[in-house]
Amino acid sequence: AAFKIYANTIARQRGINASAKGTFFDDLPALRQAVRAEEVDVVGLQTQDYFAAEGDRTLDLMFTGELNHRIATEYVLLVPADAKTTDLRDLRKGRLVELVGVKMGLARIWLDVLLMEKGLPSSADFFGSVRGEPKPTRAILPVFFHQAEACLVTREGYETMVEMNPQIGQVLRVFASSPGVVPLVTCFRKGFAGRRREVTVSGYLEAHLHADGKQVLTLFKVDRNVQYQPKDLDTARRLVAQHDALKGKKRTETLPRPRGSRIVLLGAHSAELSRRENP
Repeated sequence: AAFKIYANTIARQRGINASAKGTFFDDLPALRQAVRAEEVDVVGLQTQDYFAAEGDRTLDLMFTGELNHRIATEYVLLVPADAKTTDLRDLRKGRLVELVGVKMGLARIWLDVLLMEKGLPSSADFFGSVRGEPKPTRAILPVFFHQAEACLVTREGYETMVEMNPQIGQVLRVFASSPGVVPLVTCFRKGFAGRRREVTVSGYLEAHLHADGKQVLTLFKVDRNVQYQPKDLDTARRLVAQHDALKGKKRTETLPRPRGSRIVLLGAHSAELSRRENP
């Protein structure tokens, strides 16, 4: 729904009489087939899924989001400050609560790397239970109230809660933190060109200059869109490669993702826009 709102906002800003169409895919092969069939023009997907699909050479990587002048997201594993947790092994069979959402796609991959580096099972088998929550408050408070042994959230979500309630920073501590990674990217289908592409590019890059654009960007928890630079995905690429090496597998399809996380595809809206432009 957020992507559809976003596309309609771009159309309205550009004076185009159009209605966007959004499509969601839960498996990568279906998305790749839709791109090859030219059924879509703009694709928003998690970075690990882009890595799996980039060998097709059907996508141009275009944009990522920026928040507080940073494009990278960090993950933190939080535990109670008074817990006698000094090693990951101390969390075995414990209760993990994780934040779910578009920015969390690499979080479990990072956590699994930490575990597997110590010869431990991946998070799905290591913890006694893993529960997903859609908001930082609902992921963090169970650990605050000792109803869970650990939580996995973004650093920005944790720091925002500490600003609102400093006691959270006293009762909880950061047990481990990830490097900054870009978790979500926006791509164009190769062959998507001309006026349609120009309108879409400017719409994405200038969304933060308009009140309605700013409002939509908050849905994605970013301040603005910026154009992708080749080095932007280096850290995420190393993390995924490290994960695959530890798992002993060649990456050809998407990795399992936490509940509530999806491949997101924004479909064919730009083609519709170009056909309906006002004279």
